Amino acid sequence: MIRVIIADDEPKVCQLIQNITNWNDYDMEIVGIANNGVDALDMIEKYSPDLVVTDIRMPGFDGIELIRRAKELNPNMDFIIISGYRHFDYAQNAIRYGVSDYLLKPIKKNELESTLAKMAQRYKERLGKLSAEEALKHRRKIDIERLRLVFFNELIQNASKDKTHYELSRVNSEYHYKFQQGCFQIIAIKPDIGYKSNFDNRGKFLNEKIKQIVENSFSSVCHDLQLFSNEKEVYCLFNFQPENKDILRKLYRGLIGEILLNSSMFEHLEITVGLGELVDCLEAVPQSYESAVAAIKQRIVDGTGRVIEKPCHTGKNNISSLINPECTKRLGTLVELLDRDAVNDFIRKLKTDVEAFVPLIGQDVFSLVTDFFRLFLYQLLSKGYKVSDEKELFAEFSQKADQCSSIKMLFEYLEASVDSILRDLINDKIQSVVRPIRQAKQYIQENYMKPITLDEVSSLVGFNATYFSTIFKKETNSSFVEYLTQVRMEAAKELLRETRLSVAEICERVGYSDLKHFTKKFISIAGVKPSEYRRLYS
Repeated sequence: MIRVIIADDEPKVCQLIQNITNWNDYDMEIVGIANNGVDALDMIEKYSPDLVVTDIRMPGFDGIELIRRAKELNPNMDFIIISGYRHFDYAQNAIRYGVSDYLLKPIKKNELESTLAKMAQRYKERLGKLSAEEALKHRRKIDIERLRLVFFNELIQNASKDKTHYELSRVNSEYHYKFQQGCFQIIAIKPDIGYKSNFDNRGKFLNEKIKQIVENSFSSVCHDLQLFSNEKEVYCLFNFQPENKDILRKLYRGLIGEILLNSSMFEHLEITVGLGELVDCLEAVPQSYESAVAAIKQRIVDGTGRVIEKPCHTGKNNISSLINPECTKRLGTLVELLDRDAVNDFIRKLKTDVEAFVPLIGQDVFSLVTDFFRLFLYQLLSKGYKVSDEKELFAEFSQKADQCSSIKMLFEYLEASVDSILRDLINDKIQSVVRPIRQAKQYIQENYMKPITLDEVSSLVGFNATYFSTIFKKETNSSFVEYLTQVRMEAAKELLRETRLSVAEICERVGYSDLKHFTKKFISIAGVKPSEYRRLYS
């Protein structure tokens, strides 16, 4: 039996969890109930449970601390967290500790039972306790899920042009679907947290929650449904009778609130549902998929937190015309100069021009912004600037851009990304100048007593004499000769103060062969003859 401990500071909640389901059905036994974190940990130490169902906030110490301490005792112990609405920090920390599920109060029987079934399956797999029949069923279930996903991916990518490939009887037989004649529709569910945040492991957690909610909400009104999630969104294929169309639309509207209610690990989460076109056969599903994707993109125009259908594209006012030869030329000039302020102004002007388009199609705006970023990278490379792995940069930009939920945020991200690259290039360019100047100054300070020349030092740092002379003057506010003279005179002053060497000997030691010339230079800098300087400062 799988040993279970329930911990919650409300005795009624503990009683509800205990009585809401038949734990024996999942081969589970409740071995202890605690109403605070201290007692719960004592029970964990005493009974060594396999599963703990715990409130996230309790007296003594909270659920997070309980998980941390319990994991030290047994890293394989599983946890189900239960809590009130919107405990963001607690929820995020719980997920980082690897909890198996997160359930909101009031606890729903179907959600708890679904979670317990998964936990029991995983426990038996881990310990190798599945019977031969259970192991066979489990492998078959996984194989069926894999087959269904293979077909779904082929379908939305329109991989087969042969209509016989989509005959319902064949699909049902080969891929284990239960499709019937009627309606097919793809919907896309898009979570947004902004480009500054990362989904990390919470993204998978959220997607599993979304799929669970969809299955619970739509299974009873569909012949069959298929779910697919990637890092960015969840796609759902529904097959249903035409008379259920209005029921589904009502469920779509309630879906957003249900997901938000069960997503306490995100403080600033926005959910949008994009509806694909309603079609009457499998071979038309790619069309439904494409329209669902377009509907999701439209959220940056229409706003998040709503159900959106694909916008009508009139064909007028092609927004891509904003990136024209004149735009390309202007951007190239600004990039060549590494003019950050001007490039930022250019992007802001582009945003203003975009917002002036009517009708404004979200998918076109995303394409324009990613095309602009690609053009920016191309201009950098064409002007001879080195950008580390531009393909990876573009892939990361596209991924983060897709997390933007408004035109304002999308252009803010574009500006921030471009500005960051320009800033790094400018810093690299500054360093490429500062480093050789620093090397030159060090060489002069170590070799001022020798007859060194501009050609010698410029060659040493890898520049031609003319360019080196220009940047040296710019960085030090003195010419090469002036700097060398200053270093030599400072050395002469020190020798005059600290030694009894003659002025002629000092002249030679600081790199001069002509005593008269040395004396003249010294007077021009110190204001007195070397001998007088010694009398004043030695």
